[in-house]
Amino acid sequence: MNFVKLGAGVALNLDSVASITWEGKGTRLVAKVSYLIPSPKGAGGQAQLVSEKFTGDAAQILYKYLSEQTDRIQSAEDPRATGGRATTPNNRAPAEPLDLLADQLGTQKKGWYYVKDSKGHGYFIALINAKGSCSMRTFDAETGRFLGKRYQTNARYQENFLPQLNKPRELSVNEQPNLERDCRHQLPQNILSHLKNQV
Repeated sequence: MNFVKLGAGVALNLDSVASITWEGKGTRLVAKVSYLIPSPKGAGGQAQLVSEKFTGDAAQILYKYLSEQTDRIQSAEDPRATGGRATTPNNRAPAEPLDLLADQLGTQKKGWYYVKDSKGHGYFIALINAKGSCSMRTFDAETGRFLGKRYQTNARYQENFLPQLNKPRELSVNEQPNLERDCRHQLPQNILSHLKNQV
């Protein structure tokens, strides 16, 4: 188990955490920690997300711990980025809290899904977590035409957009396109074909 001590009598098992979202800054930093737990018997087998908030020293310690872990991981993976020396939070700008957590816990930053509306029309959905916010882009599943984008600050798509989708089916792409540049009006043909082959 991967415990981090947050104060006297308080320790958090990071292995049980589904996500952490952050609010505020400095001494007003708040960490909202969510856990995925099995549903009670007879509840349809869906797992449930439960949350609790840490404030004050506990939030500060958790943020610092994840920052330091991310610094270690990144410097170990690419020592050239720091001239071969170890990095610390003092000589480097801290990573965004949500990106930190993705690195620490291996959560996804990008996802592709297929959904149908009530009339049976299909859509491809591109979801992204970046810089503490998330976005959802919708494309027509037949033509690949871009239909719109939604954006949410201080959130991850796993909690903000994914629960809103009707029976989403997770897909993969053979290469992640630049959504702003390559998908402004329509999905590239190779991406569209790859997605269609999975439906």
